[in-house]
Amino acid sequence: MDIVSAKIVQQKKTDKITCKQKQFNDKKNTIIQNIIFACFFSLLFSGCPKDDVPCTTCPQPTNPLAVSIFDVSSTEVFLKISLSSSELNRIVSLKRNDSTIITISLTGSDSVIIDDSLRPRTLYTYELVSGDWNAKIQETTKDTTQHDFAWETYNLGDLGVSASILNDAVIINDTLIYIVGEIYIKDATPIGEKMYNAAVVKGKNISLQEVPYRMVGQSYVNPISAICATSKSDIWFGGNGLVHWDGNDFIPQEAFVSLWGPNKINKMWCSVNGVYVVGENGSLAFNSNTLLQKLQSGTTDQIFDVYGVINPKDQTEKIYCAVLGYPNPPSHAKILKITNKTKVDSIQWGIPRDVFSVWSVKGFPLFVAAARGGIYDNTLGQWRGTSFSETIVIQNVRGNSLNDIFVNGSGNGAFVAHYNGITWHQYTELAGSADWYSSIAVNNHTVVLVGFKAERAVVSIGRRK
Repeated sequence: MDIVSAKIVQQKKTDKITCKQKQFNDKKNTIIQNIIFACFFSLLFSGCPKDDVPCTTCPQPTNPLAVSIFDVSSTEVFLKISLSSSELNRIVSLKRNDSTIITISLTGSDSVIIDDSLRPRTLYTYELVSGDWNAKIQETTKDTTQHDFAWETYNLGDLGVSASILNDAVIINDTLIYIVGEIYIKDATPIGEKMYNAAVVKGKNISLQEVPYRMVGQSYVNPISAICATSKSDIWFGGNGLVHWDGNDFIPQEAFVSLWGPNKINKMWCSVNGVYVVGENGSLAFNSNTLLQKLQSGTTDQIFDVYGVINPKDQTEKIYCAVLGYPNPPSHAKILKITNKTKVDSIQWGIPRDVFSVWSVKGFPLFVAAARGGIYDNTLGQWRGTSFSETIVIQNVRGNSLNDIFVNGSGNGAFVAHYNGITWHQYTELAGSADWYSSIAVNNHTVVLVGFKAERAVVSIGRRK
């Protein structure tokens, strides 16, 4: 084999290909040159900038900082600060009126910053700063609310028969209130008395009612210990069982009786999803049109109160329950939190006092009525207390807003107090109206207190002047 010839032949073939390739390359180079000139002139006269000219049409980077108002009181602003989803960590400073109040390392999750010791009804400007980025917002603290209420007290039930008592109340609107308990009136029957377990207050008129329970097809009237409502056609009554008023009829929930058992109902909360019921021996249940379920509370202690709030961000609901602890040691006391309708968890408490009641506007801060006259809140991230007197039992806390909160209980007579955003005021004029106010309902400018004095039931209605 002639290797050389092979090389010569190959070389000749290569020469012929190179010639054709040269012709093609000349054309290609011409095309490329035209494209380059076209791109150059396109860039020259387009919106894209030279190096020293700001871009007005190119995509702009996104501000990684966000600040919004979570809530506000007369002396505090609750600010929610966060980073964009692309940011994992960033050092940020929060300014109030150009003065830095805090510098923190902020992660991707939302954080709530509480700015306290502020003046009521004052405008503040907040700025979240990090490097060249900033986000601003303004908020005016709330004015204080009025302590001044006009109170009217009514006594229900007759003397000389069984003792009457009112256990709970719900305000439908300014002119329609339902109250529940056991009210005994003299009659001509052999027993000598008749019991009513509810009353309707319309203006200054009070009419007694019988709300029927039903078991094994038989209707009967027994005391009612709790009530809640979302409207005048959606009212729930609880005691030995559960009864629903739909605007036309009382509908006893017979299936609930077998589920709940013999435990007393202490309180109920009518939520957007259904009704939550709490009671003795750690009893906790949820009832709706589609679900009847007994929830595992994780305690055998008495659950004394329940209250629900709506998250303003995603409109989900959280339910909070007060676990009394008594007669067990105060270490048994706790606060339960229910999410996703039926998921039960607990919130750190750690204060050696029984928990009677819990209330909130948005889920944070929480306010707790505790034993020995204590009102606690976790506004600053840990529990802090206001103690009226260790001889006072604060049984309930309810309110409209962070600057409009009421508590009630007993101590040398009935005890009722109001927080207006800065100060507490005790309504001493109510001390002799009742021996004990067992429950309170608050709705805008109307407050309803129910309880007893001696052998008669008592309802006191306050209207802001």
